[in-house]
Amino acid sequence: MISWQKCSLVASSIVIILVLIGAWLYFDYGLYINTASTAIQNIEVKAKNIELRGTTDASSTGFSGYKYNIQGDSIYIRLRYCLVSKIHPSGNFDIKITGDNFEKVNNVYLQGEKNDTKLIWHK
Repeated sequence: MISWQKCSLVASSIVIILVLIGAWLYFDYGLYINTASTAIQNIEVKAKNIELRGTTDASSTGFSGYKYNIQGDSIYIRLRYCLVSKIHPSGNFDIKITGDNFEKVNNVYLQGEKNDTKLIWHK
């Protein structure tokens, strides 16, 4: 049989690992931000790239990255933010998306969680 000390040690280790993963997600990797708190300053859509610059009005958050998904003639861009740090010092972002053909893109959307989308550019 397994002693209660071993079970307790395993359970404690699992909890510590989960807390560390959660802290990394919150403090470094970031979470997707609500589109209502995002302000777009400039957007340029070209055949080979999309350039997007803006900021957020959410206090004490730093831009940590983005993810995009092309569906038909639309592209959905999701912005990630975490707590401000030396690695992610401000909420400003300046993104240049390359690697796909954007000639057929007619709509650019910001996307937050689930049904939170905002049209930011239309051809």
